[in-house]
Amino acid sequence: MYKYQIIYEDIKNKILNKIYKKGDQIPCEEELCKTYNVSRVTVNNALTKLKKKNYISRRIGSGSYVSYNDDNREKFVSFVMLTNHRENNLVIAGINSILKDHAFKLVSSISNDDSLNEKKIFDKLFNSNISGIICYPFADTKIEHWIHRIHKNIPIVFLDRYPDNFPCSSVQSNNHSGMYEITNYVIERGHKDIAYLTLPLTSLVTMKERFNGFCSCLTAHKLIFQNGYLSILPQQSRSYTEEDILPSIYNLMTLPKPPSVIICANDTLAHTCIIAAQTLGLRVPEDISITGFDDIYQSSHSTPKLTTMQQPFYQMGQTAAKLLCDSMLSGDETISRIYLKTHLIERESVKDLTENGEN
Repeated sequence: MYKYQIIYEDIKNKILNKIYKKGDQIPCEEELCKTYNVSRVTVNNALTKLKKKNYISRRIGSGSYVSYNDDNREKFVSFVMLTNHRENNLVIAGINSILKDHAFKLVSSISNDDSLNEKKIFDKLFNSNISGIICYPFADTKIEHWIHRIHKNIPIVFLDRYPDNFPCSSVQSNNHSGMYEITNYVIERGHKDIAYLTLPLTSLVTMKERFNGFCSCLTAHKLIFQNGYLSILPQQSRSYTEEDILPSIYNLMTLPKPPSVIICANDTLAHTCIIAAQTLGLRVPEDISITGFDDIYQSSHSTPKLTTMQQPFYQMGQTAAKLLCDSMLSGDETISRIYLKTHLIERESVKDLTENGEN
């Protein structure tokens, strides 16, 4: 970080924390040079940025004065999301239903499933006048080393996933109970040979929670997770395609005893899994049943329509906005972890093996 930026951040934080109040004169340039051990040019660069951001006014022959007025400024909340998928429109609607009652305006940024883009977005937010952030992060393991910078000054609430070992509030679906429920659903329909397709279990806390829910249900039914039935896709920085998943489906379906159902860790994997199965000449659900998790828009329009667990996207947005507003308005930094109930959506992608005594 440039020296002038360090001075800018320090003075800005003193203004935000009301060490320098509106109308106060800040130290003169000569004094700032001595305090920070920098040149007059560096100090001038910092003061110029403070003036540009409306933190101070500069009076010729008099000095610099705090002009920042927290009460009268337009208040913005940023929603940082992975993509512009339809489900995020539900999240945004939920957020806005709360923000409008508190005179906050919502601005959105999209990282396009890219951790570097996400970091650039947060770097900009760190230097902005944003009041708070709701973040649907790319991952929960790559942001701890920089997210603390912004959290010092700006309240933040995470959606769906959160950084491990980082003190922050989050709102997410109850992934464990949701995956338990859909696993129980396929077992009740006669499926005992159950495969599981997932992203790397170390990549997202949601993946670990869902897999643990799956395993808990198998244990409750005294079912053994067959050797070879777990398919973990390799880590990659882009979305998974049919070509990425096809080898996994082929390996599962050419086992001596292939599974009757593949439970997928999310809907995107499930839809790609259906395409891969059909490429191999398999019918869904006649030859192989497939389930998902999320209930994205495509799930009710695919062939066959996907049986899945529905996440309450609108409620997630509402709940996150409530937490954020409470923190912004009260200054309370209480950490909350809120888990919302998911709902089973039964469609066409699971065969009932109990009919006609098939199992």
